[in-house]
Amino acid sequence: MTSEKNRKRFHVYKYLNFIKSEDTLFYGWKIVVATGFMLTLMSLNVFQGIGTLLVGLERNFGWSRTAMSGAFAMARVEGAVLGPIEGYLIDRLGSRKLILIGYLLMGVGFLVLATITKLWQFYMSFLIITLGSGLGGWLANISLINNWFNKKRNLAMACSLTGIQLGGFLVPCLALAIDIYGFRWTSIFMGIFFILCTLPVTKIIRNRPEDLGSYPDGINPDIALADNGNSDSISNNDNEFTVKQ
Repeated sequence: MTSEKNRKRFHVYKYLNFIKSEDTLFYGWKIVVATGFMLTLMSLNVFQGIGTLLVGLERNFGWSRTAMSGAFAMARVEGAVLGPIEGYLIDRLGSRKLILIGYLLMGVGFLVLATITKLWQFYMSFLIITLGSGLGGWLANISLINNWFNKKRNLAMACSLTGIQLGGFLVPCLALAIDIYGFRWTSIFMGIFFILCTLPVTKIIRNRPEDLGSYPDGINPDIALADNGNSDSISNNDNEFTVKQ
């Protein structure tokens, strides 16, 4: 008798949730759009398009690619050291703050890049940019998707990660800008664009659905469990690991 009541409650909830979904979009999809945009911005300017920017530096200063490649080596070391720290900071501060800090750092890094005259200054600006991309980039954005989705996580993840490929698609636009305006004005524009975009986007971002009184996928797990009466009906991927593991 109890299981029959729970089943009826669940079907009523599903119907009401369907009616509600017709009028309001689950907030998690706004998070997907926001992270997709931020990953596009980072991919275009930091990962996919950085080679195009180096060509502009090579033409302007005559530096060899061998001389500039040392910055990439230092950035890889920086990323290796930063990885565990980044995970710790996401747990303590949340992805929203890390994205804000990271993208503002990238913006500052591009503004510094626009003023360089010596090779060591390029190294410094590049390390600032990669520090920002490490703090607020891929891991911070994907952590948001993990928090907001459970059953539809794969779809949400795929939609968000499309931004990385879209960034590569836009590289010709970056190359055209460098060719027309030079690397300095292009870097200034990118730095300002990073800063101006980061502030409003981070206002949209929320670390977890619970911050808005919602649930992953917009589904209350207690009501969903009532359909089968056991915890096996919903997968739980929130496994905790020790430092040693």
